[in-house]
Amino acid sequence: MEVNARVGPESRVQLPPDVIEALDLAEGDTVLFRIDGERVTLSRIPNLLELAGSFEIPEDKRGVPWDEIRRETWRRVAHKRVTGRYPDDVDDIDDADDAHSSARMA
Repeated sequence: MEVNARVGPESRVQLPPDVIEALDLAEGDTVLFRIDGERVTLSRIPNLLELAGSFEIPEDKRGVPWDEIRRETWRRVAHKRVTGRYPDDVDDIDDADDAHSSARMA
């Protein structure tokens, strides 16, 4: 679907009702403009507080800093790319990395 809008004073654009409905926008929502050359995509940025309680956090991850969770996740994904499987435990990553490095050096 394509919807047109006109640029008004001060470069303002009023979003057409079809766009508001498609993105489920309401007053106060935050939107993202993604610019790619001469093409611009408009997306709604979800309020993360709306997601609170929508999924269970594993007991062993509660209270763990987000940076640590991201770092561990990236290491697990990298491990899978090298070995073809996810490690059973994060400690397996170091063991497999050491074994893989030793095999390449031999």
